[in-house]
Amino acid sequence: MAVIGGGDTAGRAVDIFATSGAAKTYLIIRGTLADAPMLKAIKKLVENHKAAHKVDIRENTQVVKYDGGTSLEKLTLTSSSTPINVNAAFVLIGGKPNTGWLRDKKLGLYLDAGGYVQTTTITLGKEQAPLATNLPGVFAAGDVRSGATRRIAAAVGDGGTAALSIYQYRKHNP
Repeated sequence: MAVIGGGDTAGRAVDIFATSGAAKTYLIIRGTLADAPMLKAIKKLVENHKAAHKVDIRENTQVVKYDGGTSLEKLTLTSSSTPINVNAAFVLIGGKPNTGWLRDKKLGLYLDAGGYVQTTTITLGKEQAPLATNLPGVFAAGDVRSGATRRIAAAVGDGGTAALSIYQYRKHNP
């Protein structure tokens, strides 16, 4: 899996994934870990996971392409011509959305005037799937979502809701 971001939330996510048995976690940072706005204690955890070969840190890097069939399979990065294999990407970019890259006309993801991802609830059979974007199978959660509360507990709840929505979507769209 990949974690995209350099703040505390990204660092904590890396720690959770590395300690929960994830086969490999990539941390993708636009700048460097040294310059990331992560708390010192969280940086230390990330560095320890890197030393234990549980985390691969890609600095001065951005994602330029998400690839896959019915689910995410790989990411192409600015720092390498060889894509990395992942089955999940967590974009943890902080309270001010860094979503300019989502305005790509080819992608077509709807953002509001502030740059936040617009979501809605879709119906799948008899079930409701909240936090859907205008792109089939793409859901948004947390602070990047338009109308989000911008609180950790709310973002965690969004994450759980999005996970259930993804499950429902996959059940109806195998």
